[in-house]
Amino acid sequence: MEELIALVNALQDALGALGQSYPLDLPQIAVVGAQSAGKSSVLENLVGRDFLPRGSGIVTRRPLILQLIFSETEYAEFLHCKSKRFTDYDEVRQEIEAETERLTGTNKGISSVPINLRVYSPHGLRTIGVVTKLDLMDKGTDAREILANQLLPLRRGYIGVVNRSQKDIDGKKDIQATLAAERKFFLSHPAYRHVADRMGTPHLQKVLNQQLTNHIRETLPSLRSKLQSQLLSLEKEVEEYKNFCPDEPMGKTKALLQMVRQFAKDFSKQIEGSGDQVDTLELSGGARINRIFQERFPLELVKMEFEKNLRREIGYAIKNSHGVRMGLFTPDMAFETIVKKQIVKLKEPSLKCVALVASELSRVIRKCAEKLGSYPRLREEIERIVTTHIRECEGRTKDQVLLLIDSELSYINTNHEDFIGFAK
Repeated sequence: MEELIALVNALQDALGALGQSYPLDLPQIAVVGAQSAGKSSVLENLVGRDFLPRGSGIVTRRPLILQLIFSETEYAEFLHCKSKRFTDYDEVRQEIEAETERLTGTNKGISSVPINLRVYSPHGLRTIGVVTKLDLMDKGTDAREILANQLLPLRRGYIGVVNRSQKDIDGKKDIQATLAAERKFFLSHPAYRHVADRMGTPHLQKVLNQQLTNHIRETLPSLRSKLQSQLLSLEKEVEEYKNFCPDEPMGKTKALLQMVRQFAKDFSKQIEGSGDQVDTLELSGGARINRIFQERFPLELVKMEFEKNLRREIGYAIKNSHGVRMGLFTPDMAFETIVKKQIVKLKEPSLKCVALVASELSRVIRKCAEKLGSYPRLREEIERIVTTHIRECEGRTKDQVLLLIDSELSYINTNHEDFIGFAK
């Protein structure tokens, strides 16, 4: 199992060097907790060295992936400057601060890009968040219920630790003295001495090591399967570029044309519904656009409530058209006024329908462009050009819709079958 831990570390380093989110869920233990809960102190106690930045407010502003490895000599090594081995842990702290500020600046910014650090350790242990600051509780109170897993039960229970106080840190109290004081605290405290053998940093180290080992053992089969699957996929992709000469101008042009044509082909398939693989989980592409026309647009028309005040408006229109006279027939002016007012209401849902379709087309563009992930500049340009074209078409389509509605407003076809009784 010790060899497997080293293998997981190597995979973590390789994925970290890519500067991307991990495509594999590697076995690992995370330290989580509220600000100033004592996460940094727990890490330092486990490592046995004082090496993390200190201060007020948010100090840890980037994830820290800490690998504790077995080594005959004591040193620390960062993935971003692997050629340098640190033996002065004040320099380790300074490097963490400098690397944090390189991405986040000095104004308390945060980043999701991790810092990878390997530190010497005689046992290859791992870490996790625990109950901290037990020594700061008021007299007469204790955390027995929590540590006995009775108050807020957890599957794996709780382990209590005692970290250095701020005074200890300022006074440069070393970790070994801190561990001795922690041991003395649990052995002498009336609430904890009966469970002292299950409390403290040394016990936490033992538990963490066992948990990580078990986790690796459990996830190894699925991890191996995922790696093999990705390896086959990469080998297939490499085979496609086997005869490709990157320095040949004609080859570059041909490859570019092939990728653009494939993008156009994928886009058409997404719209027409003739793709190689049919999504069974959700609607996509042309099916979503079809739903806009068949469901969303009719729903928007229904919501307009054409007839809510229509009878009252018709009455006012007829009376106002007759003036002081009493009319026998409905005046054309009253009829046209009422009908045109209803036709104008079609503008808003029609334009909304156009915007929804354009939005779906942009979504299809982004999805089809995902295959060009290996060529970020090409992908960006294709997305920009095609999306710009879609937006231009959207503007022209909206103009056509407005023109059509204006045409209907200019001439009302009373011979249309919808006008019951007028034609005959």
